[in-house]
Amino acid sequence: MPDGHLLEELCVHVDAFEKMKKLKLLKLNGIRPCERLTYLSHELCYLDWDGYPARFFPSNFYPKNLVHLRLHHSQIKQISMGIKFLEKLKFLDLSHSLYLDKTPDLSCLPCLEDLNLEGCSNLIEVHLSNGVHERLVRCNLSKCKNLRILPRSINLKNLQFFTLAGCSKLEKFSEIQGNMVCLEELHLDNTAIKDLPSSIEHLEGLRRLSLEGCQKLKSVLTNIFSKMKDLEYLDMGRTAIKKLPSSIAQLSNLEELYVSGNDFQSPSSKMPISLMQNTFLRKRTGNSSCLELELLSGLCTVTRLSLRHCNLSEESFPKDIGKLSSMRYLILSENKFASIPECFIQLTSLMYLYLEHCTSLRSLTSLPSFICYVNAHGCKSLERYQFPPSVENSDDREFIFTECHKLDVDQRDNMPNISSQSQLQELGVIILPGREIPHCFSHRNEGSSFSLRVDLPSYENVKGIVVCAALEIFHGIDIPQINFDLKINGYSMSEWFTYNDLTAGDNAPHHIFLKHKTEYYDEHSREIRPIKSLMDNKSTLSTGTSNTCDGCHIQASVTLNSTLLKPSSNRKAKVHKLGIHLVMEEQA
Repeated sequence: MPDGHLLEELCVHVDAFEKMKKLKLLKLNGIRPCERLTYLSHELCYLDWDGYPARFFPSNFYPKNLVHLRLHHSQIKQISMGIKFLEKLKFLDLSHSLYLDKTPDLSCLPCLEDLNLEGCSNLIEVHLSNGVHERLVRCNLSKCKNLRILPRSINLKNLQFFTLAGCSKLEKFSEIQGNMVCLEELHLDNTAIKDLPSSIEHLEGLRRLSLEGCQKLKSVLTNIFSKMKDLEYLDMGRTAIKKLPSSIAQLSNLEELYVSGNDFQSPSSKMPISLMQNTFLRKRTGNSSCLELELLSGLCTVTRLSLRHCNLSEESFPKDIGKLSSMRYLILSENKFASIPECFIQLTSLMYLYLEHCTSLRSLTSLPSFICYVNAHGCKSLERYQFPPSVENSDDREFIFTECHKLDVDQRDNMPNISSQSQLQELGVIILPGREIPHCFSHRNEGSSFSLRVDLPSYENVKGIVVCAALEIFHGIDIPQINFDLKINGYSMSEWFTYNDLTAGDNAPHHIFLKHKTEYYDEHSREIRPIKSLMDNKSTLSTGTSNTCDGCHIQASVTLNSTLLKPSSNRKAKVHKLGIHLVMEEQA
């Protein structure tokens, strides 16, 4: 539409389509008729009217060729007018139609494949005909918050996807009859279902089953999963279940298991963990005894494991966690252990470790060499950390210690990893509390940029360069992007970093950001080369220009891109100071 015309200002004349006898496609968005529409073409194959404004269709509308009907956010109350002529309809979308109080009789829609009634909040009952249909493939009844009644039984042999998520007043799920092996996804999240019918075990083709937030579901039958050999995803989080069913051990293809927010009274039956490969376990509340953590020792192929908020202490920590040789992601946030066990060093594949808000954690050591990311945001008791020398390129490593007040660099400049020139080379990026550049940085400057000329007789012993910036970031400032740029003899290397945890409170606005650089990507040769090759005054840069000056010219800058969340605030994120340090091989 032309600029300045709002869709809600436009309207269709009552007889606008009266002469369009052969109209096959009609798609409108937010356009309303001046009065009740009197005519729509019987030849329509595709009707998409977002915000259809009438309660009913025109009484003389007989859409015998209609295949696609979408009335999203409409005011339709019933589509009974002419429904006996919808023999070719395959796609019916009446989602978020707040006045719809009855589902159509699906027996009059023999070709229907996709039914979407999401968000129809006035819908109370699903028509009995919906329990039996030959061609229905997808059925979306999610967020129908007043839906209470389903068909007593269903036999939808071609159904592949079925969701009732968010139907908060639905207390009973239908019995399964006949052959429904095509059903792959069933979502019952946040319903009021109190139990599951025993016939649900016949859904042998099920791949994803979600019961998350079914807070009235107190138990499930022991053998409920015995026939679901293809199940890959199972979410039973935030239910009232007190014990996991033993048949969960028979889910030989299970990849993800979520049991977050449950309060199990006794440990679950032991499961053959060899059948639980690549399982991702999560639990956010309750006692750590709810899961038999010793079972973790059998998860030899697990790649992701989350034990967030499991009340873990040193005593309850899984003793054999070091046997998880394939572990890459480990989430231990919001637990109460003071240190991690020494067996962590056996996790040779571990790359990502999350420890946010482990407020009792005091020491962080015994980490494997391949570790490349550690997030310890909010570990307020942390006093000591030590990372092993990386066996890979240390430039890619990243360690976050925001709101770890006892690691304040200004008070603890003798701490490991930034106390000596040799230990600096173990870092890629590290963020710590503090406002001063550490003493080991011999070259310092006020502001966000620094230019340094180094006169050395030889550059062969240069291992890398570390740049340190003192940041000030106040509460009310959106997630800042840290832009890092390093130039050596005119060759620029730029990177940027975004951190969710750099929105510190007013009482701790100061951080230091350290970035270690040992290599760069040569665009001319398309190779990764050591950074010291740029410092050789005889080297030729990718630009084709030769550095003929004596010495080496180094330029560094760190800037912050941020957005004020409080427009009234006049405080901005700042870079106050910058430091540069050359790490030499002979000091390693």
